[in-house]
Amino acid sequence: MADQPAVIEAIAPLRISFVGGGTDFPHWFDEHGGAVLSTTIDHVVRARVTARDDRVVELRSLDLDQLVAYHLDDGPVYDGALDLVKAAIVDAGLDSGVTVEIRSEAPPGSGLGGSSAVVLGGAFGGKAGLVALVSKELADRGLSAGSIIREIAPIVGGGGGGRDDMAQAGGKDPAKLDEALAAARTAVERELD
Repeated sequence: MADQPAVIEAIAPLRISFVGGGTDFPHWFDEHGGAVLSTTIDHVVRARVTARDDRVVELRSLDLDQLVAYHLDDGPVYDGALDLVKAAIVDAGLDSGVTVEIRSEAPPGSGLGGSSAVVLGGAFGGKAGLVALVSKELADRGLSAGSIIREIAPIVGGGGGGRDDMAQAGGKDPAKLDEALAAARTAVERELD
């Protein structure tokens, strides 16, 4: 049987806000303050990352019917089409290409899923890799991708860091990726309480 390409799949629930501040009405909460009551709903975002044999990055938004492709040596063009995903790929420092497929159960243009934090982990070549992304809205509330990565990287026997919005790490113990991802969830929940 031929070797199958490495595949990583991730699922994250969407969050909605019922009342209070947020990024939709900054003119109101900047002057009057506010609080946000949020919860997750039974809609999710799914991502599937498949390793490739070449240096091509192919990004597909299945629900928005968008396809972006570029060569790792050339880098992406930031033009408004899947720019956050492009930035995550650049920050991950990949040596070979990937195909990334993303599908959101939220209706396009609904505003669901706009502020979020994502931590992904994968095993490649016997090593662990971690990437954390935090939306501007959550970074402004004090959540830091760099802090999350610095906290969880030692679990996989490595280190890393980055900015408030994006960070990465590598480690030598991919068997502990589940433990590291569980610790990331705990860190996010703790910081947002």
